[in-house]
Amino acid sequence: MKKEVEAVGKNVQEAVNNALEELGTTIEKVNVDIITQSGMFKKAKVRVKLIEDDEEIIDSIIIDNKDNNEDKTINEDLENKVITDSQVKTDYQTYVAKFLKDALADYRQGIDVLEREQNKVFVLKIVGDGSEKLGKTEVINALQTLLNAIEKRHNSNNEKRIIVNVGDYEQRRQEQLYNEATKCADQAIGEGRTIRMQPMNSYERHLIHDFLQDRPEVIAESFGVEPYRYITIRPNDK
Repeated sequence: MKKEVEAVGKNVQEAVNNALEELGTTIEKVNVDIITQSGMFKKAKVRVKLIEDDEEIIDSIIIDNKDNNEDKTINEDLENKVITDSQVKTDYQTYVAKFLKDALADYRQGIDVLEREQNKVFVLKIVGDGSEKLGKTEVINALQTLLNAIEKRHNSNNEKRIIVNVGDYEQRRQEQLYNEATKCADQAIGEGRTIRMQPMNSYERHLIHDFLQDRPEVIAESFGVEPYRYITIRPNDK
């Protein structure tokens, strides 16, 4: 049985999912190293290693990108930051909210993390002077992958996903999902067939299902097993 694999994907999440599928395990049972981020002409590459029973989790991100030193520093801070459950402030509902706040404080003074519970997720919004530099899609995807793994490790009872928001990223992501859903719905109606969307997390699927409630001419359904669960959109024959 393999204990460590390297995998690629069009983004970090897809690369991690490919590695988990090859190992036949789940995210909370592995350590993830991000070797390279995805770009215009390259795919993301990750190294995923099973955690031994007597091994402490090492949440790490390694970014092989000489032009992205600030992003590398941010993720190295996260890798080296260790806190105990007793250090988590009571006004935070998730373990990683305090974890992220302390890590970012080492990166730049004046940055704060605001937490809110929303539907099926906990949103961690990064605010403050300089926070806009963290608003790159690649950085946010890497943070979300890492923070969800840490939260699952330290708080297995939390079934809600961790979403990171910087600036207007959350709004831009919602608009992107709505545009994709609209395009797929129009295609389903125009071609009279079922259209399958890419796998996405439960929160994003929830957004699409709510959005398509205003389109009674189509039916949206979820299929598959996490983290590969996806939505199909088909014409409503009725």
